Amino acid sequence: MRPLWMSRRLENWKDVCLWAETAGVKKIIPPEQLHLTLATVREPVDHSLVTPKDDTIVIERGPKPVQIFAWTIKALTFDDPRLSARHEELLSIYPAIDHPVFRPHLSLYKGGRMPKIGYEGLLVFGPERVIEFDPDNSRGIKHAKVTDILGRST
Repeated sequence: MRPLWMSRRLENWKDVCLWAETAGVKKIIPPEQLHLTLATVREPVDHSLVTPKDDTIVIERGPKPVQIFAWTIKALTFDDPRLSARHEELLSIYPAIDHPVFRPHLSLYKGGRMPKIGYEGLLVFGPERVIEFDPDNSRGIKHAKVTDILGRST
């Protein structure tokens, strides 16, 4: 029994970073940490109650507005019935889930200004990951310069 965190990594992070550069975003969460959270359960639960899905989820082209989460985090928001259904399934297994109302989003950065333009491209999320939730992980996320991620000099 351990706290649980389920997520999907963003696979097409370069597309999002190219958009961020165009949108005037200077710093972003490092590519290896860009993800979609499916479930966070802070109390100890049985991880074996859920089998991670090994598929890829593609969010098609179209408007993905930037909204503010937790007072300062800028995130791309979107809807997807597959992700919503999965969250409902996880909620039925783990009723103590942190956010029972699911708002699919991709957190981009903390603080800073809103992007100048919205994101319209694809989002490609890899297979589900199930790990032990550690509250210190989110506190320790450092931002990286978008130009450094893309290998451009400033």
